[in-house]
Formats: sequence, structure tokens, C-alpha cells
Amino acid sequence: MDQKKLALWLKGITVVLCLMLLCVFFVLCPMLDNGLSVLSPANRENYRAFFIAARVMLLPCFAALWFFWRICCNIGADRSFCAENVRYLKNIAVLALGDTALCFLTTVGFACLACFGAAFYAACLIVIVIGITVAVAALVLAHLTEKAAALKAENDLTV
Repeated sequence: MDQKKLALWLKGITVVLCLMLLCVFFVLCPMLDNGLSVLSPANRENYRAFFIAARVMLLPCFAALWFFWRICCNIGADRSFCAENVRYLKNIAVLALGDTALCFLTTVGFACLACFGAAFYAACLIVIVIGITVAVAALVLAHLTEKAAALKAENDLTV
């Protein structure tokens, strides 16, 4: 697979992920908010607060997808190993860590209120682990891309 095809595939995956996030943002969150409020009117305000926090936590995901789109553009232009991609990957890592910290603080806040069941906290734990994994992967890729960019620059000078 050449770089243009790889970039096209990665851009397609990015579009699908963006559409999925938009569905969560505009369809799933409001449906769940309304459904849970009807099931448990006593916790209505807690559910509303959770879904507001969930929508806020989706915004860094859109920003990370934008940076990933830029990386895909660089890959398609045969600039896989460049300082720009290193910067984008570091930005993705910062967004993932910030979003994970926000998720953790939100989870702790709701735990103090004791308004949700164990399944909610297990789901939050999974989201936190995924966020940390994305951040670590982005940082490792940034480091490797930086090393590869330095090698490429050195190799370009010798030729």
C-alpha cells in the first residue's frame, strides 16, 4: 500500500470516527438523558449534569481528530516524518490526558454524590484507561516520529 492509499484509508477512518462522535453528541446523549430522566426523576439533575460533562468531554476528541486529519494529510504528501507531525501527536497526547483528567474528576465528583451504580463507574474506568492508552500511544509515536525525522534530515543531507 502506497502512502496516498494509506492516507486515504486513515482519512476515511477519521471521517467515520467523527460521524460516530457526532451521533453520540447529538443523538445518543439526548436520548439517554431523556430516557434516564423518565426512569428516575429523583436523579434528573445528576443525569443532566453528567450529560453536559459528557458533551464537554467530547470536544477534545473532535480536536484530536482534527490533528489526526492533519497527520493523514502529511502522510499523503509524503511527509510522514516531520516536526509538524511530532507537534500534532503531542497535541493529541495533551488532549487525551486533559480529557482523561476531566473524566476522572467527573467520576470522582459523581462518586461523592453516590448517584450512579457500579456499572457507571466501571464504564468510566474503561474510558479512563482508553484515554491513558491513547495518550501514551501518541507520545510514543511522537518520540519515534521525532527520531525518524532527525534520521531523515541527516540522510537527506548526506545524499
